[in-house]
Amino acid sequence: MLITPATFFKTQGSVVSTTDLVSFWKLDESSGTRYDAHGSNDLTDNNTVGQGTGTVYANAADFEVTNNEYLTVADNAGLRPANFTFSCWVKLESKRAQSIIASKDVYNSNATREWVLDYESGFDRFNFYVFYNSSGGWDLVQANNFGSVSAGVWYHVCLTCNNSEITIRINGGTADSTSVTSSPRNTSSSPPFALGSFFSSPGTTTAGAEMDGLIEAAGLWSRVLSDAEITALADSSDPFYDQF
Repeated sequence: MLITPATFFKTQGSVVSTTDLVSFWKLDESSGTRYDAHGSNDLTDNNTVGQGTGTVYANAADFEVTNNEYLTVADNAGLRPANFTFSCWVKLESKRAQSIIASKDVYNSNATREWVLDYESGFDRFNFYVFYNSSGGWDLVQANNFGSVSAGVWYHVCLTCNNSEITIRINGGTADSTSVTSSPRNTSSSPPFALGSFFSSPGTTTAGAEMDGLIEAAGLWSRVLSDAEITALADSSDPFYDQF
């Protein structure tokens, strides 16, 4: 994106820093590859992810569960930082038993599980799972402070992970947190990064628990963002978004 002088001065008004930003996906393309506007992790389109109306940008990626649609990029070292923040906007079109929003997870292989952001109707919550050993041990934090989720509504979801705790925060509100049992997994046999699904077995493109809904303005940082940065990201008009 060409940054004009006017846009440059607008972006300076945000407290959100691109320091340690690994990738940022606007997800406003009409179809096909979704480009990384900051890094080199372009997302491959699987089964023709469509386009819907966004809340940060004019358009967003629209995932149809009936067509098993998802976006993915192969694992690399930059996509598995020890400490990280993941931020995105999401709108569910239906409240399914499990809807994977973002993941680095092959769920039938305990050795290749890292983390999952999902919605589960049984909890009626957004959930953040982090896996910490080759036996599939996991820690879970749920967005209980925010509470139940409605279909057809845009939410900002932000996850943070370090060696002591994981957190989830919805719409910049009060974070839920839990201590981690052990350091999150970070191995060279890591799964792909995916939006809209996770994977059923190693070495395949067989997805599972695909979501029915929209995602846009997704970013991954190799650090834990400050409270002020997370609050700013929850404002869809924050100048941070204008630079991409």
